[in-house]
Amino acid sequence: MTDGTRIERLCRPTATRLRSSLVIPSLPQVLTELAHNALDAGATRIECWVNLVPGDESARLEDDGHGIGLEDLGIVGQRYSTSKETEGWSGNGVYGFRGEALASIAALSLMEISSREPDGETYSKIVRNGQTIYLGKARHDLGRAQGTTIFVRDLFHAIPVRRASLAAAPASSLTACRQAIEALVLVAPKVRWTLWEDKLGGMRKALHWGGGKNSTEAFRGIYGHASVERVLKIRVSSGDRRMDGFISLEGAFTKAHQHLYINGYSVASSELRKLIERRFAASQFSALSNNLDDGSAAPTKKRPSPRRLERFPVYVLNISLPSSEVDAAYDARKSTIGYKQQPGRTRAFVIAVIDDFLRKNGFGVPRCGTDSPVPSPSKPLSPRQSGRSSTAIPEEREPNPARRLFLLSYRLGSVTPNALDSPPAGDDTLEPEADKPLDDQDSVPMPETEPFSIEELLKTSGQVITRTRTFEERDDEEPTTYVTSWLPPVPSDMKFTHQSITSATVLPQVDRKFVPCVMLAEDHSKAQPKALVVIDQHAADERVAVEQILDALNEGFARNDILVTELGEGLVRVVLTRQEMAALETPGVREVVRRWGIGLDDTVASKGEYTQVNATCVPKLLDARLGRKNPTELTRLLRLYLPELADHISEIQVLTMVLDRGTRDRAHSWASVQRWMPQEMVELANSKACRGAIMFEDRLDTDQCERLVGQLGAARNPWICAHGRPTLAPLTLIPQYRPPARRPIDWAAWKRKHFEQPRPSAV
Repeated sequence: MTDGTRIERLCRPTATRLRSSLVIPSLPQVLTELAHNALDAGATRIECWVNLVPGDESARLEDDGHGIGLEDLGIVGQRYSTSKETEGWSGNGVYGFRGEALASIAALSLMEISSREPDGETYSKIVRNGQTIYLGKARHDLGRAQGTTIFVRDLFHAIPVRRASLAAAPASSLTACRQAIEALVLVAPKVRWTLWEDKLGGMRKALHWGGGKNSTEAFRGIYGHASVERVLKIRVSSGDRRMDGFISLEGAFTKAHQHLYINGYSVASSELRKLIERRFAASQFSALSNNLDDGSAAPTKKRPSPRRLERFPVYVLNISLPSSEVDAAYDARKSTIGYKQQPGRTRAFVIAVIDDFLRKNGFGVPRCGTDSPVPSPSKPLSPRQSGRSSTAIPEEREPNPARRLFLLSYRLGSVTPNALDSPPAGDDTLEPEADKPLDDQDSVPMPETEPFSIEELLKTSGQVITRTRTFEERDDEEPTTYVTSWLPPVPSDMKFTHQSITSATVLPQVDRKFVPCVMLAEDHSKAQPKALVVIDQHAADERVAVEQILDALNEGFARNDILVTELGEGLVRVVLTRQEMAALETPGVREVVRRWGIGLDDTVASKGEYTQVNATCVPKLLDARLGRKNPTELTRLLRLYLPELADHISEIQVLTMVLDRGTRDRAHSWASVQRWMPQEMVELANSKACRGAIMFEDRLDTDQCERLVGQLGAARNPWICAHGRPTLAPLTLIPQYRPPARRPIDWAAWKRKHFEQPRPSAV
């Protein structure tokens, strides 16, 4: 090369470590890969142990699969050695096919494998840094007729950054390990699963599933019956494509229980997952009343706040695709699936199933949703099929009174069935494979619909999938208004700073809506041009108010002395699900919730899957909303915050320790605390600031305008209001006035010339 350096190959140990660190980035991935091997070996019982004691981190997995013989054990752990399918890379039927998982684990740790085939002896192999230390007969018998035990220690010993990260947050690592096993339980529900936490105080069972028939039973066994009291089982096939699982008829506050699998691989983020999300969001499913206290889960004419309308589907779906269409080796961790060909057919298949679920259960079908397949040219859509009447007026569907809904009564703290001549609660099934049509299923009464055929929809799958809009596109070249047509354009590189706002020249209020100012701007030149700027008085005051509220809450959390409003005994009661209650009982969680000003006593009342907890206090700044006897806001806050808090309790505990010692500066502490503030608390602060801010048509004198602009300049983020609207807008540049250059005038000479006559000379 021109600078004298040469390109050299990485040494083999470095290259191996780099490759292995991509395949095995974390301890949960170790458990996932080991469990995949166990499932491929036909295991019916898989038991895992994790030890997260700093300095002694380890993982162990036992299974009752068919085991490994001595000859095969000799090449186990060598890269690119596998007993699985080596062609296709589909992952259809098996998980391992690259021969990299055990080799990568062995390159990053000390790995010991003990295995026994049926009617055979127990053999052992020990590998460290990719080098075999021992291979032969095991010192101890396996203790069961067949199977394999893999013990991993000193993980990431050669990567200090990852080892430090693993030791810094053991609770978060345990949560991630549990979630990894939960994802496998849902896709392999017939296997018996157990996850143990091995800690200094002894063993603790973090997860147990004794095996069942399907993913519905597994979901209820892990997470409880909440949100899945009524589900529609999915068993649909179309040619060489198949979908199995269930979709709940109820919604949830979060997307935490949306599990999508492709050929058994858990897909965290993909186009298919986004497609399902868009179909539900465009239907009436997401627009149902989500007020937990009104006893209604049907479409409502009353339009509450948009936050009340957020309702996300709960589902577990496993899509099986032919090996010729799937590339499971697209990503080293197998978390992203690639499609080799015909992705449009798969999308159309998913759309058909989701739309039939929505139509069958009275949620309507997206009328102009995105990613909808092109209709067949030979069969135009009728008004009924298109979801619109002949007069193009949307048809309002009446709620179905016969559907059995389990509703939470927050005033009484109980679970009450709300049914009118309804069948007993259970699971419904969507089975196009059966002889009877889809709409002949007698499990859920539904509005009358047109017959539905997945095969008919898939006839158009070869066509291009179009993306339509639900609104009319606007012409980008709109004519300018009277306000802006005569103003010169503002340069795009102009910038304003906090100093620009604080040093602005404030002018009188305009139209009782805006505060005009003259501000110094910054551009690429050395000169500081002046600009005429208008400030939205409501947005500016809202920004000032919301930062004052958030500052008070963050300071109260940092000092652990947040102001609270005490509630009467038994006045406010919150109902939590079994999973949410388990998160609340996680060590340290209740203390963090109390630090935010929310007190929950230990007196609880349980009934089935739900538990009632009494709230004793709420933050004083938000008591008008959180302290209501009907605790919709408080329930929403806890349901959204508790799972996140339980997952990251170690990080938050480290933060509170630092805050209590007072070793961080105020600005750094504010940002760190704000990160862990409950999102619902932030939204309530935004709402309070908006309602109490200066409104349009409020008259402001010059002093009030100057005070408002000064407060805005002192804000951390003065550019947008609490809801994201801009607080100010530049109108035009003010040209700099330069007086014309002129020669000085000799007025005395001018006077002599014009007014003083020369005296006549004497003769």
